[in-house]
Amino acid sequence: MTTSGKVQSEGGVAAQQQRPSLVRALKVATEGQGWQGLWRGNGLNVLRAGPQKAIDFFSFQLYKGWIGQRIGHGPTTVLSSAALAGATSTAILHPLEVIRSRMTCDQAGQYSHGVGAAFSKIVKREGPLKLYTGLGPSMVAMIPEAAISYGCFDLLTTAYMRSTKKEKAGVGIAAAAGIVSCVLGSSISFPLETVARRLQVGTASGARATVSQVVQQVLQEGGVAGFYRGYGVGVLRAVPTSALSFGTYELVRAWLAVQNGAAPTKASG
Repeated sequence: MTTSGKVQSEGGVAAQQQRPSLVRALKVATEGQGWQGLWRGNGLNVLRAGPQKAIDFFSFQLYKGWIGQRIGHGPTTVLSSAALAGATSTAILHPLEVIRSRMTCDQAGQYSHGVGAAFSKIVKREGPLKLYTGLGPSMVAMIPEAAISYGCFDLLTTAYMRSTKKEKAGVGIAAAAGIVSCVLGSSISFPLETVARRLQVGTASGARATVSQVVQQVLQEGGVAGFYRGYGVGVLRAVPTSALSFGTYELVRAWLAVQNGAAPTKASG
């Protein structure tokens, strides 16, 4: 659903005179397209989320093995590997995030003809580099979020397996650890995500704001709390998403281990 993005991106003088809220965001999102508007851009979100999780989980294990061989397996290796995994997926998939943000917040119908048309329009009118608008803040936001989300998940499930002397955490424990980890990660990265989304959407409307200008604008509109506008909706969305993602990851990992004739390896050494 697109409500979190709506709450964050309702910036501008007119919108800020009426403080954005979940009810207002729902109203704006459903104008014109009805309840279908809540799923505007969701196809692209699914298109981005699948590869992102695949890249995150795969590169996390890859980095963890590579770094672990050099400095040993421990919390430092786990957290740094998780941060690198998040940075990798963000760098590869950021253009899709820019397109998704524009399609989600598009009220004028400029990007209503599909992903391919939106991609072509941005490249032709603004140049290919505009697909990387807000990459800096997004990367800065993702590195600590990924470090906590994947790193904390790994550490929590490993601690559980060691304390219970089990070979695998199980879907329930994995889902619970995923929820805790993702909520912690989102809490730290959310302000930077707010800045990145403002930059992405602002470029679409012709604004040429810098990071410092966006930060000043958010502070003027709502103070420090303005950086967390839409946070509650984001957490509500993150809880089921993280439970399904990490629970499925643990389920598939255990299934693959059975198919290969070996017990699932512990999350970290």
